[in-house]
Amino acid sequence: MSKVYFFGAGATKAVASKAPLNEDLLNVALNNPSDYQELEQEIREVILFLGRIFHRNISTRPNLEDVLSMIDYNLKNTNFSVRQYNYDDLVNIRNNIVKII
Repeated sequence: MSKVYFFGAGATKAVASKAPLNEDLLNVALNNPSDYQELEQEIREVILFLGRIFHRNISTRPNLEDVLSMIDYNLKNTNFSVRQYNYDDLVNIRNNIVKII
């Protein structure tokens, strides 16, 4: 993978018209797991997490910022409870998201 995206103010979109906007980044990253075979397991884990936590299907994924903010908040909160996900699970999911994008 040799793509680099700059977040904010459409900087990447200005020079790469096919690059996704921030609001579309998670959808683009997760839409075609077969295109990224080396990340198939990570993509499946993230999709499962999004379905369980955000109660959404593939076509209505939350924004990347909302997902990462929720994870970061719960990682900093020592008394967190996110369904069946413990601290290490959330770290793993966050790392998977970063790896995928």
